[in-house]
Amino acid sequence: TIGTVTITYTDGAASNATVGVYTNAVVPSNATGGSFTLSNYSITYMAGNLTVSDQPVPAISTNGAPASMSTTYGTASTPTSFGVAGSNMVEGILVSAPSGYEVSLTNNSAFATNVLIEGSGAIDATTIYIRIATNAPAGTLNGLVSLTSSNATPLNVPLLVSTVAVKTLTISNPGVVTK
Repeated sequence: TIGTVTITYTDGAASNATVGVYTNAVVPSNATGGSFTLSNYSITYMAGNLTVSDQPVPAISTNGAPASMSTTYGTASTPTSFGVAGSNMVEGILVSAPSGYEVSLTNNSAFATNVLIEGSGAIDATTIYIRIATNAPAGTLNGLVSLTSSNATPLNVPLLVSTVAVKTLTISNPGVVTK
């Protein structure tokens, strides 16, 4: 591993740089530290291009965090929620639940593996409801709710460890019936 590399910019790095591609403007040098011995390597530093764009970058944001959930096997849990918003969006935001969970845009029976927050440009804060699905196996669950959209950096919302208790099953002997 390399501990540090010095990066310098020949052009285009200023906050007021004009839109364009600055060829070979990112220049690496001086690799040091880490677990490698410099004398064992012949290092070639390759300059890279720097692109300055006037297009705003789509961004997904969240607020709040889902609470831990619990239920008994065969019964969906009470939902918890968090908020999702977007800026400069090209398209809507796809919300995908991890295994054992399901999501909804409303706190009713319309829960599914995925939901789409429709829109483009600015997407106002939208509440996402999440719950443990009725078919989740007994035991502990956790995972990440995935938020994706075109040209936006994907975002994951971690879920706290949740539990699904075993369901009690009683089998009784109905007795022998004779006539």
